[in-house]
Amino acid sequence: MSDQKISDANLDVIDSFLDQVFAEDGLSRATLEAYRLDLKKLAAWVG
Repeated sequence: MSDQKISDANLDVIDSFLDQVFAEDGLSRATLEAYRLDLKKLAAWVG
């Protein structure tokens, strides 16, 4: 999947969200990377 379809603003929101989830819930890196991939797919699909 290419980040070219996702705006920088959306990538920033995804990163901020995942940083907050990690800080609050202490999720594993593997879980965060799975979330990141899913959110990027959603952002690309939405446009």
